[in-house]
Amino acid sequence: MHMTDDFLITLFSKQQPRRNRVIFSLLKNQKSVSHLYLGLRYELLSITGIMPELQLPDYEARLQKFVKAGLLVATEPGIYQLTELGAKAQQTYAEQHYLPQQLNTMLNFDIVNFRQGFLLANQVVSELAYQNKRYYPFQTDLKTMLLVKQWVKQVNNPNLVGAWYSIIKNWLETLSAQEADFFVSTWLGHQTPGLALAQLDLPATWNQLDRRFWELDLYAKWVATLNTTSNSPLKLLWQVLVPKSILPVSAKKSFDGLLHDQSVAQLSQALRVKESTIREHWLAAAIWLPVEVFPYAKFLTPSLTAEFAEQLTGPIDTWEFATVHKTDDPSEFMYFRLYQIYQSKLGAK
Repeated sequence: MHMTDDFLITLFSKQQPRRNRVIFSLLKNQKSVSHLYLGLRYELLSITGIMPELQLPDYEARLQKFVKAGLLVATEPGIYQLTELGAKAQQTYAEQHYLPQQLNTMLNFDIVNFRQGFLLANQVVSELAYQNKRYYPFQTDLKTMLLVKQWVKQVNNPNLVGAWYSIIKNWLETLSAQEADFFVSTWLGHQTPGLALAQLDLPATWNQLDRRFWELDLYAKWVATLNTTSNSPLKLLWQVLVPKSILPVSAKKSFDGLLHDQSVAQLSQALRVKESTIREHWLAAAIWLPVEVFPYAKFLTPSLTAEFAEQLTGPIDTWEFATVHKTDDPSEFMYFRLYQIYQSKLGAK
């Protein structure tokens, strides 16, 4: 008997109380800076956007099942922590289900779009090999269909089928024989409808989400290798399907302005947004970008860092802004939060 077959149990901690709405926002890709910061503290930023279809009533009902089963306990309203039983349920879940391994790749590249575009492109090349123009194409969104159509016009030549076969063969040889067979059997081709994931002989304890994570992980591994390969028909398809920016366009503009020494006031006027929005953009950039990329030294001077180090002690999650709050300057909170982010990135607890 499973204590739970719900992936959500893996997102809570026995050591750290976690806000349920923060986890929901991350899963849905709703990126408020306060939630992103807590996502950093929870070490859960990598789950951002992996369940875009999740609805709040369903999510909350699933959490209540955990509470009733004694797996979660509310330490405060909306804040939950794993119980001993919950920790065992989490371990059992990991043993019986598939946990995604390539979440960071999924953050940086549009894996879902690559999968959709590849399945259509592979079908097109398969039908080209048989000179068949009468077939029902794999259904995906209109934008992806148009991108694949443009790609076919760009790469269609007598060598396409052979090159495509070679590229795919090389990739499949990096997988186990069984994994490669399962992966290929989901593809559409000439007189080949492709199997649904549920039709594959995958572990009996896996559910629909496990199978989806397994498949997306394989595409993510492939995408990561294509990032380092030279031009090929598949690399050209990759280039139009996977672009994805962790920072929204507006935040990217604010961050670029910071790198060019523009002030909050200057950027607020140039981008026609509130000064508080510029500060939020900078915090979002600090949360998302590697520690060596964000210019912390522009804000955290040696004297300020020394002052924070003296006044802010104990675990980061217990620090309070009131401890270092001195004036009404709204930048003060940004400095405080940047210090928390910086220390988090350095591995402080």
